Amino acid sequence: MNYLEHFGLKSDPFRISPDPEYYFSLEQHEVALKSLNYSIVQNEGFCLIVGEPGTGKTLVLRILLRQWYEKAKIAYILSPTLNPLEFLKAILDEFGLSFNGNSKHDLLKCLRDYLMKCFKEGEKVMIIVDEAQQVPDETLEEIRLLSNFETENEKLLNIILVGQRQLMERLQSENFQQLYQRITVKAELGPLSEQEMREYMLFRLSKAGRYNLPFEGKALGTIYEYSGGIPRLINVISSRAMMAAFLDGRTQVKRRHVSIAAEDLKLRSFKASNNRKKLLGLVVIMALLGVFGMYHFGFLGNVEIGKWKRFNQRVEMEKEDKTFKEKQSQKVLVKKPYTALKLEPMNNALELEFVKEGVEFHLLEKLWRDGKDWCKVRKEGGGDYWLACEDVIIGGWE
Repeated sequence: MNYLEHFGLKSDPFRISPDPEYYFSLEQHEVALKSLNYSIVQNEGFCLIVGEPGTGKTLVLRILLRQWYEKAKIAYILSPTLNPLEFLKAILDEFGLSFNGNSKHDLLKCLRDYLMKCFKEGEKVMIIVDEAQQVPDETLEEIRLLSNFETENEKLLNIILVGQRQLMERLQSENFQQLYQRITVKAELGPLSEQEMREYMLFRLSKAGRYNLPFEGKALGTIYEYSGGIPRLINVISSRAMMAAFLDGRTQVKRRHVSIAAEDLKLRSFKASNNRKKLLGLVVIMALLGVFGMYHFGFLGNVEIGKWKRFNQRVEMEKEDKTFKEKQSQKVLVKKPYTALKLEPMNNALELEFVKEGVEFHLLEKLWRDGKDWCKVRKEGGGDYWLACEDVIIGGWE
């Protein structure tokens, strides 16, 4: 048995190739795609997508290419370290055009004639430059000049620049202000939140044939800590951690398996890195709060301090009224046809799986949150979940 069969999977859910079939619809990616599509339809000219490595830029491009493959002429430039002449030749080659002469004038004339032909036939034309942060300065200037191909009413060419964060910073510099001012769509892709990461992982697992997460809660937190929410790192860490669990003979991925994966990949915790950056600022803030606190409470005196203590006691009593624990031996029985098992006691929390009417659990805890009572339950054989108390009967059945 290989590790995929061990976890009940038909394929590798965390392969790192940007497969459109595994595209998970995140708000930031959807906004980028809709903005790009609008710009192309309106022939607005320049678009820019930036993001750190692994945040999904290439996947967004592949989705865009799939949408426009049969409706537009597309030149996709994957080797951006070209001088202006080489860049123009690469564009013409992508469009399948033959040209006479090697002068810049000859190449531009060939491209202009092609753009006019496409315009008369009602076809969109776009140039996509990937890894555009590597484009030489003189070639970036040539790209700017290409946007001058236009009719009296609209642009003949849509140009999409895709690259890392430093591309945006470079274009914002004084040298490229003319180009930057022509960019009508600017999209930046960032890391996922921890909640989005869990939904992303469950989506990919479901595509591979499994409909719940084989990761313990602490393991998921550790994956986020080492990945920083970057999808490519989430994939790599998750895949290695599942392999570690398989070799350990476990069907649940534990925190130690994630730590083994992170060590094997030589990754550093994003949390620790951020903590170091914040340490100096925190020390300064604590010092200021200390000075303020000494002055403030010294000024208020014992009467105000007593009021503050009584207020805190009242808050704690109100919390205790809403939160209480039951004995683990008490059972709950699902009474609805289906109910969701959640990772956290919140209405919008990640749904790990669904269970049918009649399924029994051990009750661990009851908690009031998000406008309702939640039951923390445990399955026979392990696995802790949250579900809405209104969906179950608590004890007292034969």
